[in-house]
Amino acid sequence: MTANRTSRVRTLTTMGLLLGVMAIFTFTPLGFIQITPIVAVTLMHIPVLVGLLCEGFLPGLLLGFLFGALSLVRALTAPAGLLTPFFMNPLVSILPRLAVPCAAWLAYRGAAAALRGRKVRMAAAWTCSALAGTLTNTVGVLGMIYLLYAAPLAEDLAVASTGMRAFFGGIVLTNALPEAAFAALVVPALMSALFRMQRRTGP
Repeated sequence: MTANRTSRVRTLTTMGLLLGVMAIFTFTPLGFIQITPIVAVTLMHIPVLVGLLCEGFLPGLLLGFLFGALSLVRALTAPAGLLTPFFMNPLVSILPRLAVPCAAWLAYRGAAAALRGRKVRMAAAWTCSALAGTLTNTVGVLGMIYLLYAAPLAEDLAVASTGMRAFFGGIVLTNALPEAAFAALVVPALMSALFRMQRRTGP
């Protein structure tokens, strides 16, 4: 088997496994870690970040699209939660998820270049990528909901626009910070484990 064929098989296998993990996270409670009654850390973007860092930008972008598509399917077939109806709009469920691998890849490449030659280079670059991707996911999704729906919601609920800004800002703060911290710990740990496994099983 040639090196290119081996690489393609590995990429397809990795993508299939990560897609399976995303589906499990999407359609079961395993995709969320409830910290408080109003704060939950989502795990669904973690496979996107791992796939991006393992296989490169294009596979990561495809995983970002699949992440968004799964969110859309869940919203249409198994709605649950206060914000779920908004995810029936692809501009909310899919578009921000395409930005996740873009931001994470730029952060990874930038950090890797800035730290070239240092022993902590890879771990630091993985951490920066995880932070950028996670924040992009949270801020992108909630920001799109705010842009599209804040005005009609404020009118329907007879709430001032400042109240809606405070509401969405509170959600961003209470969700983005725990999610970013969690991703910054988990993604580098997963990547280190995968690299060690690869070295042990490699030729």
